[in-house]
Amino acid sequence: MKGVTPRQQELLTYITDFIATHHYSPSYREIMQHFNFTSIGTVSRFIHVLVNKGELISEKGCKRSLKPIKNGAQKEIVSELSLPLIGKISAGHPIVLFSRSKSLTVPSNLLHAPDITYILQAEGDSLNDEYIAHGDYLIVEARQEAQPGETVVALINAHEAIVKRFYPEQAFVRFVGHNPQHQPLTIKEEEISIQGVLIGVLRFYI
Repeated sequence: MKGVTPRQQELLTYITDFIATHHYSPSYREIMQHFNFTSIGTVSRFIHVLVNKGELISEKGCKRSLKPIKNGAQKEIVSELSLPLIGKISAGHPIVLFSRSKSLTVPSNLLHAPDITYILQAEGDSLNDEYIAHGDYLIVEARQEAQPGETVVALINAHEAIVKRFYPEQAFVRFVGHNPQHQPLTIKEEEISIQGVLIGVLRFYI
């Protein structure tokens, strides 16, 4: 197959720079808007060609999973990675950090930025409305900012933990849970401290 065209290289450079800045890859829509493409399908065709040329990895069924391959050479894909298990979380209470960090091995295809990803273990039934049970492991990508609709781990007034979908609305933040019977929470932005974005939940049946 022929080498990368100048336009394909522009797209690769944009993805690489975006990841360096945001610590996660751009969405297809962000790529479309940046290059003024007319449709998501155009982006998909570019990505498909770059994957076939060995310049890019794209995990099927995963959002924001684009990863440029340095020098066009396929890196060894690690199927599992060890992440720090730093503490326990219960909604409405402070996050309890372990005095000594533990670790947990997780599938690498769940991770966008393993260097800034950590794990919290759910304690009690306070997160049941988010379909998170006692003992579940929350995989969290450490970020202080989130995109609308992402599920965040945040603190209210610096100590009350919350795990819900995040929607900024001017000077307020609206938190939406998975349980439709519960009303969203609207809280002043200044009272919120985002600790990270939830990218996965692990549950073990023993």
